[in-house]
Amino acid sequence: MSGKLRFNTIYRPIRINLWDLFAISLIFWIFILVKNATEYMYAPVPLNLDQPLSLDPKHLPEYTLRTTIRLVFGIILSIIFSVIYALIAAKVERLRNLMISFLDIMQSIPILGYISFTIAGFISLFPGNILGFELAVIFAAFTCQVWNITYAIYQAIITVPANIQETQKVFQLNSIQRFLLVELPYAIPSLVWNVMISISNSWFFVVASEAIIEGNHSYYLPGIGSYIAAAIDSESIQSIVYAIVAMTIVIISYDQLIFRPLVEWSGKFKYEYYNPHYSPSWSYKIFNKSWFVGFITTPFKTAYSYVLSFDTRKKTQDIPEMYKSVVEEESTLIRITKGIIWYSFIGFIALYAFYEIITSLYKEISLAEIWQGLYLGLITAIRIIAVMIITIAIWLPISIYVGLRPSLVKLIQPLALIMASFPANLIFPLCIFFIQKYKLDPNIWLSGLLIISIQWYLIFNILAGISAIPEDLREVIRSFDIKGKQLFKKVLFPAIMPHFMIGAITAWGSAWNATIIVEFAEWGQTILEAKGIGAYITTASNSGDAARIILGILIMLVYIEFFNRIFWRPLFQYADKMEQLK
Repeated sequence: MSGKLRFNTIYRPIRINLWDLFAISLIFWIFILVKNATEYMYAPVPLNLDQPLSLDPKHLPEYTLRTTIRLVFGIILSIIFSVIYALIAAKVERLRNLMISFLDIMQSIPILGYISFTIAGFISLFPGNILGFELAVIFAAFTCQVWNITYAIYQAIITVPANIQETQKVFQLNSIQRFLLVELPYAIPSLVWNVMISISNSWFFVVASEAIIEGNHSYYLPGIGSYIAAAIDSESIQSIVYAIVAMTIVIISYDQLIFRPLVEWSGKFKYEYYNPHYSPSWSYKIFNKSWFVGFITTPFKTAYSYVLSFDTRKKTQDIPEMYKSVVEEESTLIRITKGIIWYSFIGFIALYAFYEIITSLYKEISLAEIWQGLYLGLITAIRIIAVMIITIAIWLPISIYVGLRPSLVKLIQPLALIMASFPANLIFPLCIFFIQKYKLDPNIWLSGLLIISIQWYLIFNILAGISAIPEDLREVIRSFDIKGKQLFKKVLFPAIMPHFMIGAITAWGSAWNATIIVEFAEWGQTILEAKGIGAYITTASNSGDAARIILGILIMLVYIEFFNRIFWRPLFQYADKMEQLK
């Protein structure tokens, strides 16, 4: 057997069929919609951009399309960034701890906490043009999508099974080939599931990000988020219903056109024999059987094969025995010296940034308010921990039960996508009515909105973990009738643990992110506030108090880093070892 791989250009003979009619029509209409939705991005800033949107439902199709385009741009940027970031974190050991720490922190910082500082920069890039506002919203979509995708790719790269890694030695793959043929394919199933979560999660924050506050001015970009914000301000239940209908249509559309074929396609990369005996969806048949789709993708496949055909292996020469010890000592000395210089540089930057922040806050924030902020942060931390425990206790057994039954997964997945995509803001009317009518404590009952926002990270990742169980292992389970405690301990727990940890840690970060909305619920002139650091940041943001926004974010970071250090990172390392021992 040859130790080299051969990549051949793929030629497709012209065989136009019925599926091509569907494919050409679909691609044509998508092109027209995207063109119409992006043309306005280069227009001057409208004079009425500071006015709330009209609640006339005839505008909803346009608003929904514009929001969807922003989310699509955000997810494309998120995937590109995630692949590069995760690859560097997995391959460069010196940067790994720093990059993972940065990842932990960034996924937990409230989007509204730093979007208020970045919006001025985007607007200044394109003065008098609406593109600056559009980029600000796309950036907000990017920041709420990217972190769990990065976690998923990083986790997949560092836990590629040993027998798969052996292929790079057998075929003598270079680093590019190893990534494109071994690591990235292994990450694709997890990547697809987390892209679905990210898109769904985006709808939660797009409500806040499309209504932009810049200084003392408010701007309302046309979109479903601004429409919902206007409906909440006007206390219009009818408009909320219209928004729900519009979102449902969009979510079902991209589930049928994008997610369903992606999930079926990702099955080819599962770590097991791929069973072709299934009933593919109509959208997957369009992309798989259409000659036209194959024709327009052939150049990309050819370029992919061409890149993989390069032999970039470095020729190494044997080092004489007498010089080996000298080289090893020199390498160790250089490595230690570089480590000292690197960590000294990072420490200096961190101390300087800390000094600048403290100096800027010193004149405006008293010590008593800092202690009060720490107290509010502790309340929020306790609330999130309680919500996490409740969410795991409810959804872990349910997700396992569903995941072990492929027919249920196929039925429930689109429903879960629809439910996951609805912002918690849409149920504010019901929540406020319920709390006020029965005179309940907002500190307790507003926490239910947190469960709604974080549960999907756990559900989708547990389902992804169970779907990765090889079919031959499932046969063993059925043959020996393994059930109960032994099934969970010997099979399910090791299989889902790495995926569960991705879901849990991203749910943890998302919960801190969501507190700015959950702890400060508004419906028209009615406001329900739960005590916590999220409500503190929201109040400061509404009043344009930059110093207290920074203080609130810093307090959040203190608690997030504390729990990451003592709990999440050790648990994450344990999950990594468990995956490597499989």
